[in-house]
Amino acid sequence: MFVIDSGWQLLGWAMVFIGLILFNELARRTKIGGIACFIALPAALTVYFVVLYASAAAGMDWALNNPTYIHMTSWRAFTSRRRTPTPTKSSSAPTITTRLLPVPTNKAWLISKRRTASPPPN
Repeated sequence: MFVIDSGWQLLGWAMVFIGLILFNELARRTKIGGIACFIALPAALTVYFVVLYASAAAGMDWALNNPTYIHMTSWRAFTSRRRTPTPTKSSSAPTITTRLLPVPTNKAWLISKRRTASPPPN
């Protein structure tokens, strides 16, 4: 559970939140901001992550000790440790099951040029 137990934590959260709002407005309202946020920044981050990952694979010390590389897959470790509760027989809540929708086997419907939401009647 997320608990704010420090004023510095709250200040950091507020600064990040306000910064995201400001960068969003900059990207939306100006052409230069849009190019910087949606082209330049993703390109630079892609180059950084590829170089970091390749350097770590080559065994370079600076990459292996880089906090970005150390925590690069930490969300997987977190999600793999989480367990979903299994419903019990005494539970009054209905269990949701997933079923695959039937796939039409009429090949004429698959090849036809008509764009319909449902297959034609047999």
